[in-house]
Amino acid sequence: YIGRDFLILFGLSLAVLVATSLLIHLFERLHRYVAWGASVSDILSYYFYTIPREALRMAPFAVLIASFLSVGKFNRNHELLAMQMARLHPLRAVLPVVLLALGITAILSVVQEVIAPGANEIALRIREQRMKKEGAFHRTRSQDIWYLAGPDRILHIELLDTRKGEMLDVSLFQFSPDFVPIERVEAARGQWRDGRWVLSGVQIHRFSGGGIEMSVAEVQEMPLELDATPEDLAVVEKEVAEMGYAELKRYIQRL
Repeated sequence: YIGRDFLILFGLSLAVLVATSLLIHLFERLHRYVAWGASVSDILSYYFYTIPREALRMAPFAVLIASFLSVGKFNRNHELLAMQMARLHPLRAVLPVVLLALGITAILSVVQEVIAPGANEIALRIREQRMKKEGAFHRTRSQDIWYLAGPDRILHIELLDTRKGEMLDVSLFQFSPDFVPIERVEAARGQWRDGRWVLSGVQIHRFSGGGIEMSVAEVQEMPLELDATPEDLAVVEKEVAEMGYAELKRYIQRL
């Protein structure tokens, strides 16, 4: 009986908190969606896939609210007094709430590890590619980044720190119109300086028309022709708060 009341209040609290958070987010950014020309279906799809992330953020508050409301309801209806008169220990009365809270925590851990990362990735793609109609990128499970830097160029970034304006282990692939490699530029580091990206510790590999490596040249520094600023790449960089424990472990190892 106690557990059923708690779960009903938890479900209502979580639904209201998540819906409120999504509505606030929607109205704060509605002018952007209109400027991008985003369709209603894309907007709804985007917010549908953000529900797991919002549920993870709001669930602790929902558990707290449901705990207070359920215990308050029992007290208001003198049910706690009835339990005490029946010689039921107060800790036994709240045991269902504690056990259910632990169960909800376990479920949230599964959502954080299994469901939320994939849903966040889909939401990001919908926003960048279907709503903004830009941001041709692909982020792998290891959080390295593949970025379409032009019609015939692909950029690979092993590690990105947009706050510092830095890339590590950068590779730029240049292709012919029939997708045969012409050139591969590898750099140890890329830095954002004076409004442009500058690569350092560079090796330039040039290929023949058949994709066979012809020559290798080394330069200390060279500019990178890339329209994306650190702010543009920030949408690709995954926030630590979005990562599950397994992703965090891999990220720490790469750092």
